[in-house]
Amino acid sequence: MHYRISFNGSLYEPQCNALRNSIASAALTASCESITVLFSSGGGSTDQGFALYNFLRSFNKPLHFHAVGSVGSMAFPVFLGVSMRTASPTASFLMHSFDYTFEGKQSIAQIEEALLRLKADAASYRSAVTLSTKIAADTVNKVLTAHLPPIVYHAEDAKAAGIVSEVVELNPDGQDQGGVQVWTVGW
Repeated sequence: MHYRISFNGSLYEPQCNALRNSIASAALTASCESITVLFSSGGGSTDQGFALYNFLRSFNKPLHFHAVGSVGSMAFPVFLGVSMRTASPTASFLMHSFDYTFEGKQSIAQIEEALLRLKADAASYRSAVTLSTKIAADTVNKVLTAHLPPIVYHAEDAKAAGIVSEVVELNPDGQDQGGVQVWTVGW
């Protein structure tokens, strides 16, 4: 059985846990031959995103991510967490600078800690992007530090940049695909 897991949502704790659980559940199914995640996300928490990225990089079975919409912000390195990556013709990928949300009054120590976390997250993001694509580290640095405007890679541009290996429709004829089961991630 070929499983397609549909994920369309933000990357916060409930959503990331639900996606991890869906992938693990599909992999434990005796009939599982392959897992494709139909992925679209505008991003979310860097903490949750990097935890999901590292889960995907260490998962014990091959995974395929297929971009079906916009993959942006923290979702971009999550998408890069697997080696088999494709995109629908209308998919796009967004890289932009990082920000930090403060609530209420902050001490100098809290602001310094936030800056250290932002710098560490930017380094991890740069590493994920340069490890898995043809995008230059200098370009990623400039985008993350707000020296360049956000960059959008449309599907064919994403292929040229090494973000995806192929731009393809998974079911171009809209026909019944026996042996394919679709799960939707809920949280």
